[in-house]
Amino acid sequence: MVIKYLISTILLISPVMRASWDLWAQTVIHLLTLVAFLILIFSKSSHSERPQEVPVGRSEESHTLLSFYSSTSLPLFIFLFFCFISIFSSANLYESRNEFFNILNYVVIFYFAKNVDRKYIVMPVLFIGVILSFYGFYQKFAVGGNVPSFMNNPNVFAGYLVGIIVIALSVDSMVVQNKIKIILSSVFFIAILFTGSLAGLLSAVLGLLFFLYLKKIAVQKKYLILICVIIAFLLIVKLFEKESFNRVTWWLSAVKMILAKPIFGVGLNAFADAYQKYKLSGLNSIY
Repeated sequence: MVIKYLISTILLISPVMRASWDLWAQTVIHLLTLVAFLILIFSKSSHSERPQEVPVGRSEESHTLLSFYSSTSLPLFIFLFFCFISIFSSANLYESRNEFFNILNYVVIFYFAKNVDRKYIVMPVLFIGVILSFYGFYQKFAVGGNVPSFMNNPNVFAGYLVGIIVIALSVDSMVVQNKIKIILSSVFFIAILFTGSLAGLLSAVLGLLFFLYLKKIAVQKKYLILICVIIAFLLIVKLFEKESFNRVTWWLSAVKMILAKPIFGVGLNAFADAYQKYKLSGLNSIY
C-alpha cells in the first residue's frame, strides 16, 4: 500500500518541480523511488521468511511483488545495457553517468506503475494535469507568450499534455465519467494551443484521429481535408522560421555523430559536448 502512495506522490510532485529537470528535483524523485524499492525488498524477504496464504477476497497484490512483462522487459534491458556501455565512450563522463541513473530510476518507476492499481496512476496524473493547465492559462493571460506552466519550457509542457490526453480519453468510464473525460481532454488541448508547440499540437491532433479510428468513430471527409490543409499550412510557416534551419543543422550534425559512433554513441546527455567536434557551422547547441 505504501508503494502505491509513493508512486502517486512521484506523479504528483515531479511535474510541478519543472518536470524534475533540476538536480534537486531529480534527487527527491530518486529518494522516493529508493524508499519504494527498499519497501519492496523488505516485503519480499518478510513473506519468504513467513509464508502465509492469501485470505479469500484479498488481492495477491498485498505481497508487493513486481511482475515483469516479456513484451517490455527485454527491450528495456537491452536499452539499459547500451546506455551503460555508452558511458565509457561519452564526450562527458559525468553527465552520462548521471543520466544513466536517471533512466534506471524511470525504468524502476515504470515497473512499479505497471504493478499497481490504475487509479493510483490515473487520478494523480489527471489532477496535476488540470493544475498545470490552469496555471498555464494564468500565464497566458497575465504574461502572454508561449506558456511553460511549471515546466522547463513550453515544448516539455506540450509533450506532457499530449501524454495525459491519451490517459484522459482511454481511462475506464468506471473511474472517470465520459463527460469528465471530454472536459479534461478539452482543457489539456487548449493548454497545448497556449504552449505554441507545433509538434505538440500535431501530435495531439494526429493521436486523436488515430484514437477515433481505433474506436471506429467516423470523421467526415471534409473535416479530414480541413485538418490536413491546416496542418500543411502550419508546417510551411514553421519551415520558414530561422529555428527550423537551426534544427536541420543540429540533425545533420547528429547524423555525423551516428555514422562516426554507430554502436556506442557519444554518451547520454553529452550531445552538446560532442557537438563541438561534429558541428557543420558556427551554430552551437544549448542541449
